Amino acid sequence: MQGWTVLWVPGTDHAGIATQAVVERWLWQQKGVRRQDLTRSEFMDEVWAWKERHGADILLQLRSLGASLDWTRCAFTMDPVSPTVTPRFLPVLWMSRGLVCGLHRCGLVHRDTRLVNWSCALQSAVADIEVSPRPIPGPTSLRVPGCPHPVTFGVMVTFAYPVEGDDGLELPVSTTRPETMLGDVAVAVSPHRPTYQCGRLGFMVTAYESAYGLCLAAYWAYGGLWPVRAYWHRAYGAYGVLWGMSKDPALTSPPDLALARSHSLPLLNVIGDDGTMRPPGGKGLGVHRFMARDQVVAALAQRGLSYRSGDVIEFLLKSNGSCACREMVLLHSLVRDSMGRKMSKSIGNVIDPRDVIGGATLQELQEKLRRTVLDPHELKVASVGQKRQFPHGIPECGTDALRLALCSHNAHGDDIKLDVAAILKQRHFCNKVWNAVKFVLTFRPHFNPKPPHEVTPSTPMDRWVLSRLAGAVVDYGKKMEALEVHGAMAAMQNFWLRSFCDVYLESIKPSLRRPDPDPTTLQTLLTCTELGLRLLAPFAPFLAEELWHRLPRDPPGPPTLCLAPFPSAAMLAHWICPEVEEEVEAMREVVRTVRALRDVFRLGAARPRVLVQCPAALEAAMLALSPTIQTLSQAATIEICPRGAGQEVRPGWIRATTGTGTHVYVCVQGLVDPDIERTRLQTQILTLQRRLRALPPPQQSQVCSLRSELALLNMALEALGPPPHMEIMGDPPHKEIMGPPHDEEPQ
Repeated sequence: MQGWTVLWVPGTDHAGIATQAVVERWLWQQKGVRRQDLTRSEFMDEVWAWKERHGADILLQLRSLGASLDWTRCAFTMDPVSPTVTPRFLPVLWMSRGLVCGLHRCGLVHRDTRLVNWSCALQSAVADIEVSPRPIPGPTSLRVPGCPHPVTFGVMVTFAYPVEGDDGLELPVSTTRPETMLGDVAVAVSPHRPTYQCGRLGFMVTAYESAYGLCLAAYWAYGGLWPVRAYWHRAYGAYGVLWGMSKDPALTSPPDLALARSHSLPLLNVIGDDGTMRPPGGKGLGVHRFMARDQVVAALAQRGLSYRSGDVIEFLLKSNGSCACREMVLLHSLVRDSMGRKMSKSIGNVIDPRDVIGGATLQELQEKLRRTVLDPHELKVASVGQKRQFPHGIPECGTDALRLALCSHNAHGDDIKLDVAAILKQRHFCNKVWNAVKFVLTFRPHFNPKPPHEVTPSTPMDRWVLSRLAGAVVDYGKKMEALEVHGAMAAMQNFWLRSFCDVYLESIKPSLRRPDPDPTTLQTLLTCTELGLRLLAPFAPFLAEELWHRLPRDPPGPPTLCLAPFPSAAMLAHWICPEVEEEVEAMREVVRTVRALRDVFRLGAARPRVLVQCPAALEAAMLALSPTIQTLSQAATIEICPRGAGQEVRPGWIRATTGTGTHVYVCVQGLVDPDIERTRLQTQILTLQRRLRALPPPQQSQVCSLRSELALLNMALEALGPPPHMEIMGDPPHKEIMGPPHDEEPQ
């Protein structure tokens, strides 16, 4: 399409943490065996067997989504590198290593020690997306892997650091994790509390600037004395410390780490990879962190420092790499279900793209859920959740509809809520494109394909639709350059729906039904269809490819749509015509106004007479577009005249005004029963008046909409003329100057 040389290498990650957890659960459910009952080699054999059964799922999903990957390079992160496989795998490894090194030289990839989510049970880092926060309303006992008894969470413990050199002055701090005090290196004091102002703690200032003070506090735990420096920091109120103070174990949260680094505090890891305590000096070595909690609280209480007290992921400092993502690699936000919940097998809301593409009954979804390795309680919850979310299963939507739905979201914004209803909406769009091209193909014998730069439109609607197409190509390119995929897709869909299908196709249908259709219009029709499919191809490749092959093309041409050149904004720039677009937009306002008046009187298939009084500057354009107005508004006749021409409009005609100052009159005389319509309109007016009175003032947009509707109904009621006992009489306000031929039915 655009001619760039690109490579998407397919590969799968070993997903060590998730795989190990799933395999352990599967072994227990199916064989009654725990990991500890097997040797390392036996357990690894089970893991590899699981990988062989399920490892290809993601690759099959990518294939079903139509992803353009080089499948000959498919690799797995734990594939062996040996002389027999070097030709296959080393290029991928070399490319990956070279890419990372190149990004590092450009300043886009950095190596640093950072806090990671560490699972002490699995002894591995866990991605942010794999961590599910669990709110604790109060003291709650939970089972923690590796701890022999339940651990109580949600209990606040307050203890005090005595200030060295000042008998009686203590610095109280509160925490729900008292065991982390073994890593405390500072106490941050709020400048808003008079007790901790410089005048009270002036003796703490030593070699530091007056911006913060320094003191020595001490605690005695496990028989060791460890100094703790306390900083008075003016800006620490931003961390939520307003009227007290905060202890700073530098490695227990990202804000604490940022504060510690800003003051060059020592960074101490007091929790080991296995979840046991590793405090300085080795005291309490090997004690589980939650068993050490009780010991720390007891030691503080014994020394009069504790006042009261009522798998968990730990933040540990590890060496890892990070990317400057804002300057790179397009990253989408988290995909959630329609209710905004994170997708999880344990609640039954995970959606397999293959089920969306091909459809799945509720029974099939439930059977697939039962084949997972959820425990009985999770399986019951997931089954109920799945029935609630998909009571009738998932309808068949197709690959293109799923791709379109995913691309319609702003990937740079909030989390994506994937709703099957939104995918069905895109399936309807695909159906509309299919039907539009099917209609175009009925004129295939009349087509004479030409390259786009040779297409010269002649009629106003031909010039308008090509201008709209060129504008869509410009918007499409700008959005793609900005990595706003949803914006590019919106430009493509707006052209297909708002310009090509709803307006242009409908406007040219009468002329295409003639024995000798205009060749220029036919060429414009074919060009818009062919270039529109090229715009569609990146989002809906299967639909676009199928339809593109059915169109006549000027040989020689590319063998497939994905090898056809993408529409160039520079090549199509000569089509852009703002003047014609403004004129057609004024015409479309007239059409929308006529349709609104038709809806008020529920005219259905009836064709009323229409009079358009427009500003003098628009008269020539409206006259040229009057056949299109008649077609799109389903009018019997159309008369165009300048405003102020002196025509008298009698009862039976209803008037509305467009944004361009054009007056639109529709004759309803003889098309409706005045008595019935008068009663119906009066009832609608009363209903709208009650709704307006009930609306609160802030809802101005809804108020304006209802007032506009009310004004239209009042005009319609007035147009019905005198009361029922008087006869409604009236001739047309002026002579008909245009209408369908007598021997032809109106279209």
